[in-house]
Amino acid sequence: EIKRKHADGRPMPGPLRSDEYPMGLPSLQGHDKERVAASNCAAEFVLGELRLHQSRGGTSGRENPANSLHWQTPTEVGMVKQGTWWDKYYDACTLQGARRKKQCIRHDVEEIHRWPDMRCRHTHHPQEWTPQVDDEGRTWYPSKEEAEYTACLVFHIVCSVSTWACRVGRAKLSIPRQPPVECTGDRREWLKLNPDALRSWATIPMALAVGLDIGRITNKESFGVIPSRHQMARNKERNKELIPLAANEVYIGHGHHSHRQPTSKWASPFIAGQHGTVEDCLIKYTDYISTSQLAEEIEELIGKRLLTDTPKDMPDTADVLIAMVYYGWRTTRW
Repeated sequence: EIKRKHADGRPMPGPLRSDEYPMGLPSLQGHDKERVAASNCAAEFVLGELRLHQSRGGTSGRENPANSLHWQTPTEVGMVKQGTWWDKYYDACTLQGARRKKQCIRHDVEEIHRWPDMRCRHTHHPQEWTPQVDDEGRTWYPSKEEAEYTACLVFHIVCSVSTWACRVGRAKLSIPRQPPVECTGDRREWLKLNPDALRSWATIPMALAVGLDIGRITNKESFGVIPSRHQMARNKERNKELIPLAANEVYIGHGHHSHRQPTSKWASPFIAGQHGTVEDCLIKYTDYISTSQLAEEIEELIGKRLLTDTPKDMPDTADVLIAMVYYGWRTTRW
């Protein structure tokens, strides 16, 4: 279904496989033939390792676009006939992807098999997959941007496999809660977000949102650097004066009559309900902080207690700010 020509008439790259020839078109020559042969060799090696792993009591999965011709190779067809693999179909946008991308994980993990419905019912831009040509004549393909897993998908897989490991007696650990699955909403504005806001920038906030301890992610070197999140105290008496903050405290919210703190410069400009769900707003806030002047001021939060009005068990902008400080410390070692 990929268009064969660019908008200016130049030809698109030609197909390398077909339904009849999933291992590669017989007419391939030169570099294209070498690419397909290398891809086939890598895929066959991985599938062999997965069969061996399964025979030893392990569990695994592999992922490709739902309509990928890799699913039609003789080895894949033969493995499916064993009856020991499940296919989990999902749309990437339900796991915080910007575009509707139909994907499939073929696996033998019961916990993944029990995932909820992940089919898209979002509103998407009709040209979200249209390649763009820049001023220098280079073509940019949205598919390249969407190839990397979102943080939400990664945590879904990690939580499921961790649960499997505990169930079969391979591990003993606390299992964090699964990230949200969002099948409805408007994804058109998400095309304007930096892709990292859904991926690398979202990893630490997602870890905090599902209940992981930031202390387990960092190490002793970061002690005293990474901020901590706390709920803002409230006056029990009406009309009481402003609650003073300690030197190591920073309020990051919109203000509230119960404590009379003014709106913080770190407050999110995105409001749940008006700009999407809580998760939508946190993704947009991640992009907002990372691409604004506030990214240059993030050092102000080193070692601080971040005070928020959000309950402790709910995702919050504090998670994003903690992640920003962590990324800054990791790259510059303040």
